[in-house]
Amino acid sequence: MVGLSSSPAFGQQSETPYTWTYTYIKAKEGQRENLKEFLEKNWFVMDSIAVQRGLFNAYRLIRNNDTALDAKWDYIVAVEYFTRGTYADIEAGWVEIRRSHSTTLVAGKNFPDLGSIVDSQQLVFERKDNAQCQGARYAVLKPFLGRWDEYSVTDEGENLFGRLHISIDPSGCSLRKEFQLLARPFSYSTLGYFDNDQQAWIETFSGGSVFKWVKDGDDVLMVNLGAKGTSRHRNRWTTPDNGIFQIIEERSDDEGRTWKTKSVTKVKRRP
Repeated sequence: MVGLSSSPAFGQQSETPYTWTYTYIKAKEGQRENLKEFLEKNWFVMDSIAVQRGLFNAYRLIRNNDTALDAKWDYIVAVEYFTRGTYADIEAGWVEIRRSHSTTLVAGKNFPDLGSIVDSQQLVFERKDNAQCQGARYAVLKPFLGRWDEYSVTDEGENLFGRLHISIDPSGCSLRKEFQLLARPFSYSTLGYFDNDQQAWIETFSGGSVFKWVKDGDDVLMVNLGAKGTSRHRNRWTTPDNGIFQIIEERSDDEGRTWKTKSVTKVKRRP
């Protein structure tokens, strides 16, 4: 599992940062659905009260349906705080909520019987209340922004397979992405920020993977920063032709000196 060694911040320091924390949870064998029910009846009941009282801004449950990651975690509980201190800054208010909450057991089991926390992540952004979120740095994102129905394009025709929302948060000028697969229960979300040192957008997926957006001629590259050994991986997004663009999965086994195409997927998006 890829974690962040530090908390990246967008732009200049301000007095009103906000923070997303991801808590990764693994279910005990055979307890995945019971764990989900427990989180909803306990953690999220308290979270809803915390939001009402202004302790933090939002919360969500992200479920892992990727079999390649299934052995590592089953759920992410994501919480958006108003400050860098996260829990430490709201501890007094949270203790009061927790003290008033009566734990609801599921199948006669408490949290330790159903699962355990296996990892955590944190991202910090700076709020810019008057930010216009305009300029050269946003040019690479503009073709992708919006709410889209996504269709795979093959010789047999077009098939609607998912819905995607890519946006810029106007209060912090950060990148947000949410995807929902339609054929089966699967979704992911991302958070991104513009790194001034690299002069590039850095995007972190809910599963932990970190990508950098790179312009390459008319194409956009999504470069996986989780390199291992000499292997490198990236996705190339081509300029749309008649509304259809290609996602070309590329791999290098010599530290990026040469690249080979692994797969090509044609996709059409409609608002």
